[in-house]
Amino acid sequence: MPPAEPAEPAEPAAADAGLEAARARVLRLHQAVVRLSIDPALAAAVAAGEATLELPPEDLALLRAVDPRAWGVDHYRRARLVTTTLEELPVTGALLGVAAVDSFLSSPAFTAMLSGRGSLALAAAAALAPAAGPLGLIELALARARRASPTGGSGVALVDGAQLLRLPAGAVTAYGQALTTIGDSPVQAIVDEGRRLSPPRLGPGDEHALARPTAGGGLDLQVLDPALARLLEGLRAPKAWPQAVAWARKNGAGARAERLLRELCAEGLLRKR
Repeated sequence: MPPAEPAEPAEPAAADAGLEAARARVLRLHQAVVRLSIDPALAAAVAAGEATLELPPEDLALLRAVDPRAWGVDHYRRARLVTTTLEELPVTGALLGVAAVDSFLSSPAFTAMLSGRGSLALAAAAALAPAAGPLGLIELALARARRASPTGGSGVALVDGAQLLRLPAGAVTAYGQALTTIGDSPVQAIVDEGRRLSPPRLGPGDEHALARPTAGGGLDLQVLDPALARLLEGLRAPKAWPQAVAWARKNGAGARAERLLRELCAEGLLRKR
């Protein structure tokens, strides 16, 4: 009997597609496990057949086969997520209260964050900022600045991570005062002491501000002169040095345009490559 011919190797494209599908399923199940482990009401609804998590039947069957008591083994997992969020968004938390931060963990925005494997604090800041007002927008900008990735392109541009803001007048000062009121232990102040903030009175008029990362992993928040804000706005995307100088001259720097750009680079507001 002639030897059996070796099986044909799988087509590379088909193998890649199968691997990608397997990865997607693992991620989908992991997201579901996280949601069930922090949301007892959702876990009960899944066990009772009242919620599907928008999962395929085979994945849902796997989850329903788990003893529902297993989802509640870590009683403090949800509390730890709330704590982590409050530590980075103390003013938002003090304005809206713990319940608002906790409710984010059961929201579509949280589910979307899990699907995209994003940042908890960044997703929470984006979801809660509208209700928290201008001070919430500041914390959203700071969260974005903290997580900014290096950008490409040669020339002169805003430093990586810099976030330009236009806020009601007095917002930056009010944010600093809010941090002072909350103190160095925001979780203790907000959760244990029940400390809350009232929305500050701001305006009339507006102010420009810049949130940016600093050397050593810190963050800086400062009010900008309107002319400087306009100049920086035009340098969100890199410009070659001659074009950057021309832009600075056009926006009021005049003959000191080159010196101004060098000073802004030295101060860390701009980067030059």
